[in-house]
Amino acid sequence: AGGGADDEMWILLVCLYDDDAVQLVDVTEPRRPALLARLSHAVGGFAALRAPTAAALLRVDGGRTLLALVTSEAAGIAAGAPGGGLQVINMTNPASPSALAAVARTAGPKPEWPMLAGASAVAALTHGNCTLALVAGYHAHGLQLVNLTDPAHPKDGGTIEHGAGGARLRSPIDVQIVRVGGVPFAFVAASVDDTVSVIRLNTSAALLSECWG
Repeated sequence: AGGGADDEMWILLVCLYDDDAVQLVDVTEPRRPALLARLSHAVGGFAALRAPTAAALLRVDGGRTLLALVTSEAAGIAAGAPGGGLQVINMTNPASPSALAAVARTAGPKPEWPMLAGASAVAALTHGNCTLALVAGYHAHGLQLVNLTDPAHPKDGGTIEHGAGGARLRSPIDVQIVRVGGVPFAFVAASVDDTVSVIRLNTSAALLSECWG
């Protein structure tokens, strides 16, 4: 599950792994939760909600647009290849969310979005005009960086693999972003290594160098 505050309500996103669906729940009054919407894989343009695993909310466009990011463990799955993906949802009207974009790992010796295999967690940050999502790839043993500066057209922002700079990323299960002195750091929990790796993001990829200099 993931959640956050809209201007007038608190919204909880519940990932229904076995149902290939996500439910949006208004929990502004915790004792009276209200269902806002149910989104299902392959319905209404939602192409990456197969076996959803985690969700995050963020605001872009100076706060005018609310986005939900949902990771999918099995989006784009192909025979003999692990799947995984990220669904971008326009949540500006929480009662009527719409599919904005989706990306998924492809098959083949050189797959697109390689670190989305078994996508298990997501975190996002903005800086100036830049918006970036970090997706933990459980089966890929690393992080996929997704450039969401234009959220309707995500771009591959690079990868951070297990062992890069000493990071222990075998089967990551959670990722969080914290700013320290204005510098963004990713904290990544890895289940196989029983570790938390701390990664300074503005030195991790060309995309981040463009954003932070």
